[in-house]
Amino acid sequence: MSNPAFVPLFQLTFGLFMLCFAIVMVCGVLLFYIKHENVNAVMQHPYLQYKPFRQLPLTIRATILLDYYLRLAFPKRRFWVIVQANYLLSHVDPTQVPKNIKLLIFGFWSACWLGLIDMAALWGVLSLGQ
Repeated sequence: MSNPAFVPLFQLTFGLFMLCFAIVMVCGVLLFYIKHENVNAVMQHPYLQYKPFRQLPLTIRATILLDYYLRLAFPKRRFWVIVQANYLLSHVDPTQVPKNIKLLIFGFWSACWLGLIDMAALWGVLSLGQ
């Protein structure tokens, strides 16, 4: 960093990026490998009628978890891919989902989206600081 004014901004964006990364890793390990039976038992995605969660490719497992997130975060919306998630999971009442499952799903996907935005900001700070 040749401009010292960008140092605190770099520290802030990098710290936020590392926090998002840590949250994604912790929630991801819990969702994909440890608590996936509990989450899938509560949410009951229709794709799981054909194959167990562990036998699906990682991209499909992430898509199923994204559907869970979209259903819990936007239960009444009819826009873009949210429509499909709400259609597939219309049997799930977001108010009846336990808090520990909501926290894992929201933590994972919210940290993903915030981390993507922060990554763009971090690259901007790095490019402007030169």
